[in-house]
Amino acid sequence: MTQPRIVIVDRSQLAGNMYRLLLAPLDPLLAVYRRFEEARHRLSSRERTDLLLISSTALGKKMTEVCDALEYEAPLAMMRKIFLIPEEEGDVVRGRVLTLPNTSLMERPFHPDEMLTMITKLLKEGR
Repeated sequence: MTQPRIVIVDRSQLAGNMYRLLLAPLDPLLAVYRRFEEARHRLSSRERTDLLLISSTALGKKMTEVCDALEYEAPLAMMRKIFLIPEEEGDVVRGRVLTLPNTSLMERPFHPDEMLTMITKLLKEGR
């Protein structure tokens, strides 16, 4: 089995470290970015990305622009995605994210086992 390639976009460096620990059982190749624009070049390249894990807090004022890119631009639209959204996030954000292709939603706070289960399932589906 090849190592899964996962790109994480989250403003918090602490969260990036937490994902590394949480995902260690999968032995993934991780790339962690603080903003979507920093990750965009990697995501749009020919380099395989098996999963994009993106925190809604990393979108900031560019939510519409980022969601449009994830919906309409290849290979971004085809990529499996998990959006992490705070429980208190508005229905507008939640509704927009759920219109994106190949997208799952996970509300924070979440139990680490729930995330690992979701990621494992999505990676298996992607094979």
